[in-house]
Amino acid sequence: QFSLRQRKAYPIESEGAIVECELDTEEWSGIYTYAQQRWESFAHLYLVLGQEW
Repeated sequence: QFSLRQRKAYPIESEGAIVECELDTEEWSGIYTYAQQRWESFAHLYLVLGQEW
């Protein structure tokens, strides 16, 4: 477990680990897939607009 000092120093890491443990595997997989799809569409849009500019 993180000590109180470590938790203050690394709030994002400790909270992220807690959230990841609470999420059910199927739910976490769905969120990851959704985020990946959103990122791919954003990257594609960025490349298209970048070429036009």
